[in-house]
Amino acid sequence: MTRYVRRDGSGSDPRRFEVIDGTALGVLWVVLPMLGAIGLALVAQQDSAPARWAGVAWASPQAAGLWPVALLCLMAAALGAAFFRRRVTFDGHVLDVRSTLFRRRVAVADMQLDAAGVIDVRRHPRLALKRRRLGYSVPGFHSGHYVLKDGRKGFALLTDREHALVIPLKDGSVVMLSMAQPNAVLAALRTAAAAG
Repeated sequence: MTRYVRRDGSGSDPRRFEVIDGTALGVLWVVLPMLGAIGLALVAQQDSAPARWAGVAWASPQAAGLWPVALLCLMAAALGAAFFRRRVTFDGHVLDVRSTLFRRRVAVADMQLDAAGVIDVRRHPRLALKRRRLGYSVPGFHSGHYVLKDGRKGFALLTDREHALVIPLKDGSVVMLSMAQPNAVLAALRTAAAAG
């Protein structure tokens, strides 16, 4: 039996729910363009100093052009790692969603659970992600803050639009999650809301 963390911090760890992974190949939409840019930067650097490129010290004037390449490598690694950061936990009071570079914490008291449900987002055009406010999107994966087609604000962690848990909030915004067991998440939220 799972115990929840009390507001005073005592108790066990929050209950963790599995997110639908989707395809891991989606990370290629992030990493491949970065690798292409790195390759172009390296070719440009090599053309500017063909005789000494491989053995140049990082502090030399000839190597000054390698710093952008190093920065691109770090960015590719960070964005690639962020692609796999997906975690949804519930402590009995607050649903905590961590996705890529973003996090959204929503109290059960702020949810409209009577209107929440598991739906196929593709069949509800009003829930389409119209514009990113601050998000991370590649084909088949959407994470972060968006404006929906109907004008509402939304927070998304979507890897599968066919079985999305959609939770309207009292402030008019929406949280959309691709959960492995969306009905179990919804049941836990409703049980907590009923318990007060």
